[in-house]
Amino acid sequence: MADTSRFVEPAPENMTCHSLEFARILLAAGSEVDVLCKVLCQEHQIPLRKRADINDYRAAITKRFPGFTQLEILVPRYGLSRLPWQRWEQGTNPGWWRSHNDVKHKR
Repeated sequence: MADTSRFVEPAPENMTCHSLEFARILLAAGSEVDVLCKVLCQEHQIPLRKRADINDYRAAITKRFPGFTQLEILVPRYGLSRLPWQRWEQGTNPGWWRSHNDVKHKR
């Protein structure tokens, strides 16, 4: 991701920018999120269905870690901050997850 900042500045006005490299990063990040959610649940003995998905993770993780949705990601170099899990408070998945699925299934 850092390499892409040479071409597209990570700034609010560029957040709708699209490229094949960004699509690859989104796919890789989504896969990592899926794995890490599963590991988090396993490490904390949170029961899941055998074929758990993001909706199962949302229910399990927010129940066990109520403050999870307020986890803030800071990128001081660019003056950016994000709450990537905030939509879980409303029982919906983050926009970036929907984008990941769109790229994955509807290229």
